Amino acid sequence: MTTTGQSRWSSLAALLAGGVFMAVATGFIAASGPAPKLVARHGRAVIGAGGLFRTAGLGMLAIVVSVIGVTGSVVALLPGLAVAGIGIGLAYTPTAAIIMQSARPAHGGAASGVVTTTQQLGYALGVAITGVIYVAHTAGGIGHAFELSFVELSALGLVLVAATRLLPGLQRRAGREVVAATAVVRHPPLRRRPHRRA
Repeated sequence: MTTTGQSRWSSLAALLAGGVFMAVATGFIAASGPAPKLVARHGRAVIGAGGLFRTAGLGMLAIVVSVIGVTGSVVALLPGLAVAGIGIGLAYTPTAAIIMQSARPAHGGAASGVVTTTQQLGYALGVAITGVIYVAHTAGGIGHAFELSFVELSALGLVLVAATRLLPGLQRRAGREVVAATAVVRHPPLRRRPHRRA
């Protein structure tokens, strides 16, 4: 939103711009807190739901930009940003947990490294691809470039939903094992004492 001086959005003060994106942080925090419990109950479907929320939020942003362009009030962006933040919270936090739980304890360090590397690679590719789409269409107007960028990101959200089928579906079983192990610790089995003869 700060790439050019041809729109109202580009002249936002730093504090106001940060306040706008607080909508994303609010949605993320609200969703990431209960996400682990939701995954323990519903498994990887929660991550798929996160992808749908993210897609819906970005789709809302694309519609808003197509209607108001870049001269309208940034308040119109807040609902879409909040919904996208909810999607990120539901998808980002549990993904690493599911992958780590599916790895053997001896491979925990390697699995963590793969997850981190994949995330960083995804960030880099996402910024690069979205930036190319945005710059390639600025000739048709900044609003049009923003709109196409949001459409591309929405499509990636649908890819995320489809990719959740590749995740290991071990979360529920792992949750039951943890509950069972906790029950054994709290209520250990009774042991018979050998009878001693007088």
